[in-house]
Amino acid sequence: MTRTVAPAQRPVTEQSLNSAISDRLRDFILSERLRPGDKLPSEGELAEQWQVSRSALREAMRGLEALGVVESRQGSGRQVREFNFDAIQDSLSYGTVFDVRTIAHITEVRKALDAYFIEQAALRVSDEDIVALERMVVEIRRELACGRAYTEVDRRFHRRIFEIAGNPLALQLFTITWEVRMSTVDPQFWKPPESDDEVTIHASIVAALRDRDPAAAREAVLAHYAYSDSVLARARGGASDAGAPRERRQGGGRQNGG
Repeated sequence: MTRTVAPAQRPVTEQSLNSAISDRLRDFILSERLRPGDKLPSEGELAEQWQVSRSALREAMRGLEALGVVESRQGSGRQVREFNFDAIQDSLSYGTVFDVRTIAHITEVRKALDAYFIEQAALRVSDEDIVALERMVVEIRRELACGRAYTEVDRRFHRRIFEIAGNPLALQLFTITWEVRMSTVDPQFWKPPESDDEVTIHASIVAALRDRDPAAAREAVLAHYAYSDSVLARARGGASDAGAPRERRQGGGRQNGG
């Protein structure tokens, strides 16, 4: 079905052309009540109706693609994209290069998300979920026994909890905070611990979920943060004494979760 594009009331001027076309594109999406997956009119149709050049329209489209509003599909043109936080993630990743406080703020947001949504997960968790989480705890134990970091297992562990909670936007926020956190903390801060504390903490989270106890689950995940924060604080202190950089990944290396 071909959509009728309302004719422009007046031509778009050269001043702030890209911004003006971008605004008009967003207004069009809203006024037509387009949903994720709905196709946009062709560049030629829009350019003719709005009296702008195709190159100017194409540049505005690229800007909306960068913001995650629309996306290009080979062979099918451009369409409205599912809501996402990609632009926010890019901004946070860039901002943390210059402001260490941003990292602390991201950690606060992540902690609040975990504390709330693990309570939701405790109300929705299935026996299959419990088995999967228990296997991840075994993986963590194995990685530590071999002296390896367990970042990837830890990511899957916490991601599974957000999946159980059932809020897709919260899952996206988890992904953002995790990726930004891992990209801005020096790997030397996350050495494999010498004790089994990490295993015990993750096992206690699973135990609370197994009991379907939201309060206990919240307490367990906050204990996890308290432990991780103490390890990070000690590691930072040691790195500072040695004259090492306090933040920012400097290259390869192992990391545990946080």
